[in-house]
Amino acid sequence: DMERVRANVVSKERQLVDARGPKGRWHGTHPEPRKDVRMGRIPGSLSVPWASLVTPERTLKGEEEIRAIFKESGVDLQGPLMVSCGTGVTACTLALSLLQVGVMPEQLAMYDGSYLEWATTPENVVMKDGPDGGEVEVPFASS
Repeated sequence: DMERVRANVVSKERQLVDARGPKGRWHGTHPEPRKDVRMGRIPGSLSVPWASLVTPERTLKGEEEIRAIFKESGVDLQGPLMVSCGTGVTACTLALSLLQVGVMPEQLAMYDGSYLEWATTPENVVMKDGPDGGEVEVPFASS
């Protein structure tokens, strides 16, 4: 739930892995497909677009390749993890891939409210890439 994610943003107990693609959505450079959703990411999250984990035939890639994709994105497969996406659907691809490479179910959580809930809640912080390579906060703008 959102309160658990808020607590995790502070505690960093779990790595939060975002499945949205293209990766520009996480960077805050590609618009969200839904109206009035701030562009960017949940603070401290990592990006592994779900489509990077599947073949053109839409089956999971091999275990070695999946491990390499997560490692390249900075995900520690030994630690507790939380997966998220835009609306709670494609994060399932991350969860399945993580289970496939040996992450234990008790080490894995899913934020099913996902980015849509997070970014449309005014009090939640949303970050995006800044012009200097750092991060900048995305203000909430009511429509």
